[in-house]
Amino acid sequence: MHPPDADLWALLDGSLPPGQAAGLRGHASACRECAARLDAAAAESAELVAALALLDHAPPALTAVSVFRRAVRPRPAVRPAAIAAGIALVLAAAGGLAAHPALVRALFAPSSAVVPPKVPAPRPAAHVAA
Repeated sequence: MHPPDADLWALLDGSLPPGQAAGLRGHASACRECAARLDAAAAESAELVAALALLDHAPPALTAVSVFRRAVRPRPAVRPAAIAAGIALVLAAAGGLAAHPALVRALFAPSSAVVPPKVPAPRPAAHVAA
């Protein structure tokens, strides 16, 4: 079984316990896929360090693990603020309709005032004298 990416990043950061780090290194030396993943993670880490070195101020104290965990953490599908806004909108619409009962009747009552379209009356044909 292959280790998760978070463990590979932790190995690169040196934040794994020594026993787990040794086991992961041993697995990566025997598994081509994990060795390739570890090499790719190391290359990405080097690119990140090089990009941060271009900044004109000191880079923030970030570890690859903290960036990775933040990127993959699940986010709630529905935010509480969106739910509150939806409830407020429904209440405002209900309050507006309750304040104007005539509007409710006009919106939901069947329409009985259907006006047929105006069709021009036919003109009598003009007689041409022969």
